[in-house]
Amino acid sequence: MYIPDVQGRDLTVQGRDLTVQGRDLVVQCRYLTVQGRDLTVQCRDLIVQGKNLVVQCRNLIVQGRDLIVQGRDLIVQGRDLSVQGRDLTVKAGTWSFKARIAYFKAGISPRLATDDQDVVQMRIDTTRF
Repeated sequence: MYIPDVQGRDLTVQGRDLTVQGRDLVVQCRYLTVQGRDLTVQCRDLIVQGKNLVVQCRNLIVQGRDLIVQGRDLIVQGRDLSVQGRDLTVKAGTWSFKARIAYFKAGISPRLATDDQDVVQMRIDTTRF
């Protein structure tokens, strides 16, 4: 079975329908741009690391047992945003969150860890959305 290896300083993936499936998926690059009308990523372990991470699409669904998103600048934009996971950790120096419908499903409350290692509890009132 041939497994393609994609590596590069600048990686751009564009398509109307984009589906990525795999048991272990690791994407590492300095600049990562993913654009598509429908984007579906399904895998057991998902790790995305990059200096600048931008994901823009009309419908964004990310599902995984362990989901870790790390970046200096993190921007998540989408009309419908659904984040589901058993363990969810989001760490970013700058937070920008824009969504018409926000839905969080996690066993623990979302936390934001600052550079000073201070933990700030965040409670999201879903009745406002």
